[in-house]
Amino acid sequence: MISSEDFKKVSDSPVEIEAVEFDSGEPTISSLEFPLRKAQVRGDKTAIEISDSFSVSAAIELESLGLAEKGKSLESLDSLNVNLSGGLKARGYPGGATGIYQVAEVYMQLIDQFPGKKARDAEEGLVLNTDDLLRTSYMIYLRR
Repeated sequence: MISSEDFKKVSDSPVEIEAVEFDSGEPTISSLEFPLRKAQVRGDKTAIEISDSFSVSAAIELESLGLAEKGKSLESLDSLNVNLSGGLKARGYPGGATGIYQVAEVYMQLIDQFPGKKARDAEEGLVLNTDDLLRTSYMIYLRR
């Protein structure tokens, strides 16, 4: 549940949205620095949902987030809490609803109620939602 109310009244498992950032332009996400600096994203302690409409998009995103070595991002997947939902294709890629799904899934990971594969010890969450060409990006950082 996302609420503008005092979260302590709404849930026994509060998760706060700490930052929301947007970028548009060249195919890059490197200008979305605020959430990355604030979050100090760690693949092992962060529940991450990225836009993986194409495998190459997932690779570029993981490398741009600093979670994988250039050229080896897809080999790093087993060591990351990334797209444990199965990613965009697993849910049928609902287009505009993708970002809402991603936020809901990260929230469920953070309160340990995700019905599928669980993130290991996640204390924070990161949602990266992009268009198919990586020209428009939204990053949402959540913290338990």
